[in-house]
Amino acid sequence: MNRTLQTIRYLTYSLKWMFLVELLVSLGVVALTDYAFVHTGGSDLGQSAVPGTVRLVAVVFSILIGFLYFRPNFRVALANGISRKTFMLAYLPVAGLTAIIFTITSQVIVTTHNWIWPNPSTYGTLFSFKGVWLLAVLVQIVLYFLLIISSWFITFLYYRSNNIMKWIISLAVSSIFFFPMLAPEYYYVTVSPALHDLVMWCLNRPERLPIVILGVSAVLFEFTYLLIYRAPLKD
Repeated sequence: MNRTLQTIRYLTYSLKWMFLVELLVSLGVVALTDYAFVHTGGSDLGQSAVPGTVRLVAVVFSILIGFLYFRPNFRVALANGISRKTFMLAYLPVAGLTAIIFTITSQVIVTTHNWIWPNPSTYGTLFSFKGVWLLAVLVQIVLYFLLIISSWFITFLYYRSNNIMKWIISLAVSSIFFFPMLAPEYYYVTVSPALHDLVMWCLNRPERLPIVILGVSAVLFEFTYLLIYRAPLKD
């Protein structure tokens, strides 16, 4: 337990500057978004894209943390005698804490901006029950958590792959974004309706969305553990 707590403290401490940079970038994005909105003819800052851009910053930083930080920390942990199991157990609360911090940061910035220039909530237009703000916060937390886990999984997939497999993985990931253009008929006839049904299924019961996201996170976490269970220490 002491080794796990020490690893949690080390991982959290290694991210302190990332938290500060994310905050500063979010504030800078708010200023740039409002500036661009006003100078392109906008008059009501309540209609600017601040909520979306601030949350996009949190999305980008969640992905960057998985890609940039945890692989080097994994090497440091192994070099200092920390087992893979201990590292994995320490990683989960750190990923959760990171997701919570990013959510709080974005929510405070968006709420402050909306308090000065009221902006209708996207969740408020989708759901009409009391406490919709709590659902919005919960969804953001689990989404950022999923992005951190996903980027960590991809990082260790690269870590265990040779050069050919790295190219295959890169092309496979890229094809997801270009799939509608590569196979438009199949996408719009089969994939798009299935995605629409899944979204509607989640929206019919608001609690389903965070549960689904957490389920996907758990699966990716298990796959990540399998990847690093016998992963050799390498540069």
